[in-house]
Amino acid sequence: MSAYHFSSRLRSLSHMGGSGTRSGHGGNGALTGTRSRPTRRRDRSTAVPTTRRARELEERVRETTTSRPRTAMRCASRNSMETYVAAAAKPVKPPCARQVLHRSTAPPVRRAVHDGDSGATMAGPRPSGPARTHTAPHRRPARLRAIPPMPSRLARSVARFIGWIAATRGRAAASLLAVLVLAAGAGVFARGLRVDTNLEALLYPTDPAIAALEELRARQGSTDYLYVAVRSKDPQAKGRFLADVAERMRTWPDLVELSTGRDLTPLRDHALYFLSIGDLEHLRDELERLRRREVAREMAAGVGDGDVALDAVVVEDDWDADPSEWGEDEGDASDTASPPTMRTGEDDDTKDDDIGALLARYRERLAGIEVLPPGDLDLIWPAEDAEGRLPWPERVERPFISADGEVQVIRARLERPATDVAYAREVSARVQRIFDDLDPATYAPDMLAKIGGPYMAAREANAILKDLRNATTVSGGLVAAVLLVSFRRIRALALVLLPIAVSTVFTLAAARILLGELNVLTAFLFAVLLGIGVDFAVHLYAVRERHGRTARWPDVVRHHLRPLTAAMATTVGSFLVLEIARFKGFREFGAIAAVGVAVSYVLALVLVPAIDTVFGPYRGSEAGSSRRLAVAAERALRRLRWPIVAACLIVAVWGTPRVGFERDLRNLRAPESKSEKGVPYSRALGKKTSGTPVIVLADDARQLDRAVDALRRDRSTILFGNEPWIRDVVSLSLYMPKDQERKQAILREIGERADKLLGLLPTTGERARFRSHLEALRRLASAPPLRREDLPDWARLPFLERDGHDDRIALLYTRERPYDLDQVQAVRRRFDLVTQDTGVRGASSRFVLADLSVEVERDARRLPPYAIAAILLLIWIDLRRPTATTICFGSLALGLGVTFGVMGLAPLPVNFYNLVVMPAVVGLGIDASIHLWHARRRGRATTAATSKAALVAALTTAGGFAGLAVADHRGLASIGHLGILATCACVFVAVALLGAPGGSPSGTDGT
Repeated sequence: MSAYHFSSRLRSLSHMGGSGTRSGHGGNGALTGTRSRPTRRRDRSTAVPTTRRARELEERVRETTTSRPRTAMRCASRNSMETYVAAAAKPVKPPCARQVLHRSTAPPVRRAVHDGDSGATMAGPRPSGPARTHTAPHRRPARLRAIPPMPSRLARSVARFIGWIAATRGRAAASLLAVLVLAAGAGVFARGLRVDTNLEALLYPTDPAIAALEELRARQGSTDYLYVAVRSKDPQAKGRFLADVAERMRTWPDLVELSTGRDLTPLRDHALYFLSIGDLEHLRDELERLRRREVAREMAAGVGDGDVALDAVVVEDDWDADPSEWGEDEGDASDTASPPTMRTGEDDDTKDDDIGALLARYRERLAGIEVLPPGDLDLIWPAEDAEGRLPWPERVERPFISADGEVQVIRARLERPATDVAYAREVSARVQRIFDDLDPATYAPDMLAKIGGPYMAAREANAILKDLRNATTVSGGLVAAVLLVSFRRIRALALVLLPIAVSTVFTLAAARILLGELNVLTAFLFAVLLGIGVDFAVHLYAVRERHGRTARWPDVVRHHLRPLTAAMATTVGSFLVLEIARFKGFREFGAIAAVGVAVSYVLALVLVPAIDTVFGPYRGSEAGSSRRLAVAAERALRRLRWPIVAACLIVAVWGTPRVGFERDLRNLRAPESKSEKGVPYSRALGKKTSGTPVIVLADDARQLDRAVDALRRDRSTILFGNEPWIRDVVSLSLYMPKDQERKQAILREIGERADKLLGLLPTTGERARFRSHLEALRRLASAPPLRREDLPDWARLPFLERDGHDDRIALLYTRERPYDLDQVQAVRRRFDLVTQDTGVRGASSRFVLADLSVEVERDARRLPPYAIAAILLLIWIDLRRPTATTICFGSLALGLGVTFGVMGLAPLPVNFYNLVVMPAVVGLGIDASIHLWHARRRGRATTAATSKAALVAALTTAGGFAGLAVADHRGLASIGHLGILATCACVFVAVALLGAPGGSPSGTDGT
């Protein structure tokens, strides 16, 4: 019997299937004459009308007989069309005569086709023959258990829609053009989407660290400084270069302040106010003592010949009083008051009369109160020059220069903050143009210049954007190369790359609607879509290629929509799990990635058939041309499956415990250039300003004083290393002397006695040099009380708010390394503990980093159970079998275990950047497992084609991540490294476990 006649016979049976009976036989669809038997009532929820179901079976038989006519001939005598379809899926041994006789005389058993994927049983019509009282139990044959699932109603509807699109070239071209026009509009809309590389964008505004920073900006405005640093051993060259830079920067319209150093003149003029009242009284008394000694010196000079010991001559305190104050005569001359007399003072302590040494002792007392660094104190209270005199310049300024004199800095404050990345990039470009125009090497051969401070974040943003552009070029080239090598046709490039490009454009437009802007995590969305979105197009094209010239897109979509949908659902589910995260970066990435995967799935179903139809008839080889390769691969996998599993388990168990989180943020930044590495500009800013302080915010001055006192009491606490965690706590009240009114009265007396002493000093000789000391002391004593408005800008601006308050902010300088996450988190916890009873807030970018790392680590421990539950549920909904669900999920788990094992052995630590790759890897790994499991039920050829598609998808994903792996930015490079590793590991394990059909039919069903 030919395939044509057999198909015609089936068609005639399909028309008879709905009548309930046939001539001499029951309505059970049997091809041989047997007695009818009663059957149980069909499940109406799963039953399919006999005529329609027979027509579908006929279509599948026709497809099978076209490719496997000999198998169809051997099975022509089977009892039912269902049995035929099962047998057509796998060659069977022709039955002998005894088997045929036994089957023709045995009581017929009601057979049903079980949908292995959905669990539904498609029963035949109710028999019309006489009832039987007993039916022997019957086990479903293995061939029936391996029957591929019947397409669902949704699959048939989608297939009809795709068939309508792919019916003609004109219709396919019109559909493609319509999608491209919509994509162009979405692309125009998505052009307004910007990338915020600030880590603050990864946390919600309600986070304490973000709320404190926003409060600081509202109260102070822009507090960011731009530093221009230069390094050279030639001090004159440094000064000339920075002077030229400052001259050009002063022409900027957005410049608020520009300083080449700290103006210390106001502090110098009020230096005596910083001494205690006791010190001032002691200084006053010492000046009086020195004055008396000078008087005694003059008086002793006129007494007798030779040298006179001044210590033996003491002048009474009222020797120069007005005679009227001596008293009046009250009797005889013995009671008359006498003028002061000179008396010997052998009982007095010998005291030094060196005025310079006296003032030096009070300078040491001033240094003890820690108001200023020693370098600034040398200028405020200068030491004697080479001649022993005390200089008094009109203006005192300390340049921003390091202790060794090699690094010098100028500082500028601009109108807009550095958190505006676009503005920071523009400012950075302006400074770089100045560097290029001036050329530091022309000032000194060893001169290096760089930009420092918060505006240096623009360099990080520029590095990220540059690497993203380069990665796009590299990734696109590698993906195209993989597709050409795998499919060896230009058609494959269009069928795979065009849908993913269009889906990326639509996803970016959706991101602008949902998010408004991208952050440092969602900016890598293109890599995720390239890895997962390409999976749908690759699998569709691989199946279409396997069918060769006889492929029909409605058939391909109808029979493969289910695994594609299951893969999409599990991937979207894994991303939606991120919506329960506390970390804003995860939630935003999960939402937009889920939308992107769903869009990629829909566009792959629509565009791949449309593009293929536009290209015209397929001219490839017929189906089954790679059968030998499939058989060889199957045999190799059968032999190596368990050794591969054992090796993977060893790697996973050995390396996974060693996986850690990256604690050194220097390994996640863009590398500095040679010039930037060679200019440590923080050394030039002094002890108190090297490093960014924590801004302590209070509601009033009293609250701030309590917090400052609490922090000062905790200065001896050691959190890490051998030094206390607090380096200094500074508030404006520290610069403001206490009890200035009382001190002013004492200073007035000091000035008067300094004047008197100055008049007694000689103008020539050894002691004449002390005149400069007394003149300086007289100027210091004549200064009025210090007001907050008198303080220099560098001292007051850090505390000044927009409303004029300057007593509600303090600066906390700490000793932690800003790139060490452990130390940053320790400082954050200690600050909260010390200030918890004061109610103050700490504003610092390091606190943002600490909160961010805590949120990431907390979600990294909390989310995996939810992700596992979601994936298991979605796999179960698709497969409906515990064994199948366990195998598919076990394949994913083993692939992830290998990934973490290699990460621990490499080592490749987890960080803020590469952690975002894990959901994409989970989606790709589970997609491969689901596709391969469904393919196993369709035979060796389908499994081979699906294995090839999984490997091609893995290679294209690896090619996409390879563009990031070669990036200069080490955070981006870690994304590429982990993406390549995890993709290859998960897909390799899935193919090794599920690539060989095992006990399932090894033939082909033609679908």
